[in-house]
Amino acid sequence: MNAFWLALLHSRSRFPSIKSLFVGAKIMFRVFITFCALALSQSANAEPVLWRSLAAGQSPDDVKMQLEAMPEVKRVKNVKKKGVFSKQDINMNDGKVPIFEGHFAIETAFKDERLSRVVLTSGAGCLDDGYPFAEKMHEELARKYPILELPFPSASEFTLRALESSESRMSFISRVYNNDEIYVIFRTSFVQVNPPVYYGGSALARSIYNIARTSYDASARACGGAFYRTAQFSLSYVSHSDWNELKDAFEREDAEEREAAAENI
Repeated sequence: MNAFWLALLHSRSRFPSIKSLFVGAKIMFRVFITFCALALSQSANAEPVLWRSLAAGQSPDDVKMQLEAMPEVKRVKNVKKKGVFSKQDINMNDGKVPIFEGHFAIETAFKDERLSRVVLTSGAGCLDDGYPFAEKMHEELARKYPILELPFPSASEFTLRALESSESRMSFISRVYNNDEIYVIFRTSFVQVNPPVYYGGSALARSIYNIARTSYDASARACGGAFYRTAQFSLSYVSHSDWNELKDAFEREDAEEREAAAENI
């Protein structure tokens, strides 16, 4: 027999049969389908990014690590009570997170030790500067999160809501934006700032009053006189599922605000 055919005869076992090829292809197809299903499942179950690199569902340690990598953050402490995680204390660098003329501190909220909300909060500024700032914020928010739950307030509505505030009672106005992944609650808080009260007494008490009065008078001159009002802004970033839980609370709060306002009109 020709050497070629002898070699082929003895090497037949090295070649896969049609059946084995079919079985192998079937197995590979199943592996491929399983892989695709797993990838789709992971994609569907992936938690949305709330703000920058912070995603819903992250652990306190993961959030701490990512926050401390941000240039605006000095340090983060995970606070525990009786050995159980309670909250994060976030120490900001000077300047905080700059957004237009505002400087925002970062806060986090957790549910079952998983990140559920990121909040940016500004300092309090003069009411007269509040609406122009809110307008600029609205333009950027509407561009990035184009679905607006409620129309942006007019300047008169903004001012009227501010006038509902007092020294002991804050008033609010909120607008909610969203896209396919998250909701953003843009809230303005108003409060009336009254002059410090002089109680007399010791030299220390008088000294403390004088310092407080000097600071108050400077702010009053900048913000339109005594009994001035301030506006403070916050941005809360939440997932769609967490927004469903918050929505009832926001609607209830808004109804209470309107009821209180109606009593004074």
